[in-house]
Amino acid sequence: MQSKIAVLFFLAFMGLEDFKDQCVSLWKILLFLITGIFYFCIQYQWISIPIFSKMQTSLTSGFPALPAIFLSVLPGTALLLLCWISNGAIGLADGLIVLALGIWIGFWELLGVFIRCFFLSFFRGRTFYSSFIKKNRTETIPFIPFLLAGMFLNLFFSQSV
Repeated sequence: MQSKIAVLFFLAFMGLEDFKDQCVSLWKILLFLITGIFYFCIQYQWISIPIFSKMQTSLTSGFPALPAIFLSVLPGTALLLLCWISNGAIGLADGLIVLALGIWIGFWELLGVFIRCFFLSFFRGRTFYSSFIKKNRTETIPFIPFLLAGMFLNLFFSQSV
């Protein structure tokens, strides 16, 4: 639960900046990524801190550490690859944030967040496109606020809260 609150905190600040300025500060993304790696190391007891010794989440159940980290960063890596292929049509910050989000919450929870996020962004984009941008297709839609909404929905509909 602590990790989900931390993720919501990070996504809220980065989503607000993405919504207002259409960009996110690199230091916020790096802080999110580094704290996620630190959290992952504590979960798998690669770093031993007495306060966190009883921490156990769904990420550690059933998976050894290395396959879990590779599976967790797979969606973010795929998004970074799509960013490179599309010459920046998908933002680099979006890929880095999804990469860090995978480290924080794991592959299966990230999959649930993605499904909700893509549904919301498709609905929002479709509504926005049909009413406002029929003439101009260069309008961009910020992705991080949808990740935040998907994380909220995932937290709300999660049975392991």
